[in-house]
Amino acid sequence: MNRHFIAAGCVLCFFLPTQANATMRFLDQYPPGTDVSVRPLKPYQEGDFILTTTTALAAVFRPSSDYTMVGRSSSWFGFAEGTLATVSLVPGGTTFRLDSLVVGPVSFGTGAPVTVSVLGFQESGGPLTQTFSALTTATSVSLEWTGLTRVEFSADADIGLDDLELTADPPVASSPGTVLRFENFTQPEIAQGDAVNINPDRPYHESGYVMTVLNDNAAVFDGTHFSNMLGIPSDWFGFAPGNVVTLGPQAGQSTFSLESVVTGPILLNPFPNQTAITDITITGTLEDGRTLSETFSGLTVATKATLGWTGLTNVEFRGTSDSGLDDIHVSAVPEPAVTWSLAGGLALIGACAHRRRRGEGNRP
Repeated sequence: MNRHFIAAGCVLCFFLPTQANATMRFLDQYPPGTDVSVRPLKPYQEGDFILTTTTALAAVFRPSSDYTMVGRSSSWFGFAEGTLATVSLVPGGTTFRLDSLVVGPVSFGTGAPVTVSVLGFQESGGPLTQTFSALTTATSVSLEWTGLTRVEFSADADIGLDDLELTADPPVASSPGTVLRFENFTQPEIAQGDAVNINPDRPYHESGYVMTVLNDNAAVFDGTHFSNMLGIPSDWFGFAPGNVVTLGPQAGQSTFSLESVVTGPILLNPFPNQTAITDITITGTLEDGRTLSETFSGLTVATKATLGWTGLTNVEFRGTSDSGLDDIHVSAVPEPAVTWSLAGGLALIGACAHRRRRGEGNRP
């Protein structure tokens, strides 16, 4: 009996949703060498998690650095007093848990004790807070916080973080439809790592949908391109202010739904002193000519915009600055004529079956 119980348990485990685990150790993304700056326009990403800062006074520090996190000999993340560091999931994620981390003072010669405040924001319920006072060396602390949407760190002196034990909750099952991801959009004349221009004569097509633009200032960017849609490591669609991007179905489909889209600012070159902020206005036109519109203001990182619009003939995107789009979740709305034809066909089949049964009952 125990053997059967174990077997049943294994079958159950097979169907349990998987979770994305990550220990943010600041090692895998960068090769050995000099310290790597982390700033508002250049966040740090590891796995499904992204770490952003409010100032440029932050970096991933190597063991060879002049700065040290007291008590640590590996790479670590450090930031200055007055900087706020935030850990969250990449756009499209749900919630996550933070079990533990290593935190401590930063030393350039000799380091002062540091007091660290950790603030966790939950999807439901109030914020979680924890303060670790007068730390003089790297210290492993346990939190076991769950249901988080983001966690913020601040300190009264230079501070280091390492070994963040993070677990992403299973993603919520997406509704039926298609997600336009802009992946693998290559052409023979374009090398990987570059961008493919989208212009009025060259629209973008994917999965039965087409995106047209008003002028030449648009492109599909490879995720390895030096330009960056902040918070998006994969391929994405970018366009300049003054351009208008129109999304609609290809021939043969009249209306569709727009469930959500990830949108935000883009940085078109690697210079650190630029600022990236944009307002995105999304306008949907319904079949009867009415419009739906929503503006997402002050975006500084890629953000998932949930809309839930249906019965659309097209959608337009406008930005006040260089802007990006990704993970556009759309779905086709069934044609009424198709629905009526199906219902009529079923009724006809039912009538034929009824007559057949009556005829069989009248036979001698």
